[in-house]
Amino acid sequence: MVVVTGPSDFFRQKAIERLLQVVPEDAELRLVDAGELRAVGGGGGDDDDGDDERDVGEDDAAAAAPSCPELQDLRGGGLFARATVVVVRRGANWWARFAPSLAETLPRIQKGSSLVLDAPKLDKRKKVAAGLVKQFADEGVLFEFRDLYDQPFDRSRSPLEGELVKWL
Repeated sequence: MVVVTGPSDFFRQKAIERLLQVVPEDAELRLVDAGELRAVGGGGGDDDDGDDERDVGEDDAAAAAPSCPELQDLRGGGLFARATVVVVRRGANWWARFAPSLAETLPRIQKGSSLVLDAPKLDKRKKVAAGLVKQFADEGVLFEFRDLYDQPFDRSRSPLEGELVKWL
């Protein structure tokens, strides 16, 4: 399991590219774009996307969690592969919906298989999700990429000493 988060789209993209380069050739690679997935509504659809009638409620989320096809793929290899690597891009809503199911599935992930989750921010409002984020941080599989500052913290220093300028 690898979690790539943070507000910097550029650095998250580069991290995912590096992770994809080390996927074994004999592993089945599944790329999932979860950008269109609806988040779980928190009591009336509080995700501010203007479509509250289409948001999934708490009861629906409990029924939908076990049917996550991405997690099912991790339990056993595909037809021609022993291991599966699932990469979930734009996975903030995927995380909000399937974090409880992920907590149940993690111990059963087949050896050699892995899940890579890319999201700007992980919702930690639920106890299960907060526990998973803490577990990932403790295990060293949570990587957060922030934007670089264009000015140094100490304003008395030259603008050429900013993080962004040094990086370029």
